[in-house]
Amino acid sequence: MTRRNFIIWYLAGLLSATVVAAVAPVLVFIYPLRGSAKKRDLMIKLDRPLSDVQDGEAIKFESPRDTGFVMKDGGGDNAPGKIAFGATSERRRAGPSPCLP
Repeated sequence: MTRRNFIIWYLAGLLSATVVAAVAPVLVFIYPLRGSAKKRDLMIKLDRPLSDVQDGEAIKFESPRDTGFVMKDGGGDNAPGKIAFGATSERRRAGPSPCLP
C-alpha cells in the first residue's frame, strides 16, 4: 500500500466516522423506538355516579398515574389521537356525554 492510498483510506474512514457520529443521534427522532406502552381499558372512579349529575353540570376526572387518555375527538392541544391526562363529563338532556377540559 502506498502512502497516498493510506492517506485516502485514512481520510475516508475519518469522514465516515464523523458522518455516523453526526447522523446516528438524529435517527432516534426520525425512527423512535417502540415503547412498552399498550392501549388498555381503564376503570376510572368518579366522585359521584353520573346518574347524580344534574343537567348542565360536569364531573372532572384525572387519569391514573403514568397513564393517559387517547382523545377520540377534540381540538387544540386535545386533538384526536393525542394524549390527555384529565377530562370532564357533562350531563345533557339526552344523557351524559364526554367533553374536553
